[in-house]
Amino acid sequence: MSFLVELARGAYPDNALNGFTASSQFGLDDARAMMWLSQLAYETAHRDKVKSILDAWHLTMPAFIANDPATGLPPRSACVVIAAGRGATFVTFAGSDPLKFEDWITPGNSTFRLINGTDIVPTIPPAQPGDYRHVGQSIQCPTDGRFDGAPGQISAAAANRPDIIDGAIAAGLADIRALAAFRLIRRIGPRPLDRLAGALPRMVRDHVPANYFRALAIKL
Repeated sequence: MSFLVELARGAYPDNALNGFTASSQFGLDDARAMMWLSQLAYETAHRDKVKSILDAWHLTMPAFIANDPATGLPPRSACVVIAAGRGATFVTFAGSDPLKFEDWITPGNSTFRLINGTDIVPTIPPAQPGDYRHVGQSIQCPTDGRFDGAPGQISAAAANRPDIIDGAIAAGLADIRALAAFRLIRRIGPRPLDRLAGALPRMVRDHVPANYFRALAIKL
């Protein structure tokens, strides 16, 4: 993965998983733990770094897969970190890296999908009855909002959300409100690159990992 989606080793707190409980039910502390574990899948260019973090979290690493083709094409494999311990096995896949073209052409239990605002990625491809459905149950917070207080489960009828058209409308309305408040460009994290990411279209900006950390009330 590239520097755009990596965090410094010091950004990973040793107690990041202390609130985790192995359960089939949704819990915000578990979601925060999953956010940290998911971030590790973006660090596969640094195996020793990942191992050091997992050691601090009292987890082992049964498997580690890094995708680093010299040319970027064709895609060879996903970036995957498998960790074990604390009564569970965690399988994390990296999502989209803006600097890796192959990520954009490679398709990515109780399962919960946490969706930050108008994030475009969970809307594609559009769900089709009898053809394609999104996995698991969706839990969505408002754009620029937080997951605190989000319901643990939703009805099956709403589980196949969000819809890309609804997301585009919500993003447009949010941009209008932000423009009226003179805060259209907003820094989303502690790094200089995060300030630049604030200028991305909202449906892309809501996908940036730093915004998911913020929505989960995790300080970077």
